Amino acid sequence: MSLIPAYMQWAVLNRDNYGQLVTDWTLNTLAEYGRAKSEESAHLNFKFLCTELQRLAVCSFLEWSLSALVIIPEEQVKRAIKHWLKSVGNPT
Repeated sequence: MSLIPAYMQWAVLNRDNYGQLVTDWTLNTLAEYGRAKSEESAHLNFKFLCTELQRLAVCSFLEWSLSALVIIPEEQVKRAIKHWLKSVGNPT
């Protein structure tokens, strides 16, 4: 989980240079973490470990992916944005 920000940065910096395997994995992972309803699920609690600013950064990354990437799971990313936005403003 601690490497998620590094994967997000890599995806932004390398979007034109390499295949999308890392980017796809990152988007899928953020979508799964966004669906987490409880911080009790240790393998899914990334969202609950993030500060509000970090959750906003995840939302920005997901929104960026919709506009900057050619091949993405668009509906999944849109749902992930909604899930992550729900957590903004809520205490962790």
